[in-house]
Amino acid sequence: MKSVKIITINDGKEEELANGDFFYAEEYPRMEAMVAQYLNEGWTLKHVLKDYNPAIQGEGSYSFYKGGLTFIFEKDE
Repeated sequence: MKSVKIITINDGKEEELANGDFFYAEEYPRMEAMVAQYLNEGWTLKHVLKDYNPAIQGEGSYSFYKGGLTFIFEKDE
């Protein structure tokens, strides 16, 4: 039997690794620690999805912002 765990993490404390020459990279140490915890418990990471959330400014005026990442883990029980 398989178990599935779906977790959305929105970590606003990214650490910039590089920014210049049309290149940007960042990492998320707290998010990495949580994902590592599940991997160490025997879960397998199956998918990572960007999560976008709507911000309704008014009727007919919508924008979206990045709300975090959704991780889908799977484990054989």
